Amino acid sequence: MIRASTDSPSISPLPMLREIGVVTLLSSVSVLFVFFLRAGPFLTLIPASVFGDLQFWRLFTFPLASGRLFRLAIDLLFLTLWGMAVERTRGSVNFLLRIVLTTWTLAFVECIFYSGLSLFKSDYASHIISYGFFKLYFVELTALCFESPHSTTKFCALPLRVKNYLIPFIALFFEALYSRNLHAVPCIAAGVLDAFAECRFDPFD
Repeated sequence: MIRASTDSPSISPLPMLREIGVVTLLSSVSVLFVFFLRAGPFLTLIPASVFGDLQFWRLFTFPLASGRLFRLAIDLLFLTLWGMAVERTRGSVNFLLRIVLTTWTLAFVECIFYSGLSLFKSDYASHIISYGFFKLYFVELTALCFESPHSTTKFCALPLRVKNYLIPFIALFFEALYSRNLHAVPCIAAGVLDAFAECRFDPFD
């Protein structure tokens, strides 16, 4: 007599991650925290809160945060446009690792950059300096410009293709024109570090 097994089938998180998709998962979490729980201010990257109040989770959660509803929509748009293409080519697990590593790199660069600026202007240390997936998109674009500088890429979902090596300069121009600050500088620096870490280019070659 064959006894039926009463054990429930094990559920592995990796197949579930591939089925749901990293882009869908991150978008849902971001909407939950920002729109429904109103927890955006507790997720943003603020050096004074990270090192002064020991709120280290901000080093990992700031891409999930966003400003107003319009900015949240923009962040999710760029996450979808950039993320789906990368997730299809690299796979869900590799794309998630890419998001984590890019987040850490950008957090490291921005903490150093704005902590240095706080020596000249004290309010930079307590300023909300980073949030949203839009900055991660610019980091990836900057890394891409070192991988294939003379290829062309569609810029920010616009019907405009530009040479990859021009992308950092265009980002700086639009950032300075729109918000009159240098928030694009840490993104470019993080993109250079990412490209170097992945051996996309050798600055000493």
